[in-house]
Amino acid sequence: MWQLADVRREYDRLDALLGIDTKPVQLSFSRRMKKQYGVCEFRGNRPVEIRIADFLREEEEAFWQTARHEFAHAAAALLTHKRHGHDEAWKSVCRAIGCSDERLAKPCEAAKRVQQQAEQRVQCRYVVTCRTCGAENRYKRRGKVVQTVEKGRRQCTCRRCGGTRFTLSMERMESNDT
Repeated sequence: MWQLADVRREYDRLDALLGIDTKPVQLSFSRRMKKQYGVCEFRGNRPVEIRIADFLREEEEAFWQTARHEFAHAAAALLTHKRHGHDEAWKSVCRAIGCSDERLAKPCEAAKRVQQQAEQRVQCRYVVTCRTCGAENRYKRRGKVVQTVEKGRRQCTCRRCGGTRFTLSMERMESNDT
């Protein structure tokens, strides 16, 4: 499994190649990323953090392509003092550092596995039903709407019909994580 120190060493090598310094840009892995492989966060036109999906640590080719892709975003901004998205300036940095200048990465096995695991889970737990028109709203968490209906308050209104009376039911959360 790849570590942040490995990424930092690669970024130091690429910094020397381009004559820039990306050390102020934080590096992290994200366990919350399920579809996205990586992201370069900015404050204004300055790159501040690069996050890589944790599941990519199992896939060498996809991992390094993503790490270099996000580095190219930071490098293009540091070289020109503005953000570039996936434009020609970004693509020229990609070519200079030897990574693909494609906007989207090819699907990898780890990403497919993560998606399958996510699809196996039921997406909601609470169902709030309008008594007037039958409209259903589903919620994963016990937020304000669910709590209001639980307590029998009439502070919520149905978006469809304007009704103020609701029923609350709960669906069993299914997960194949055992």
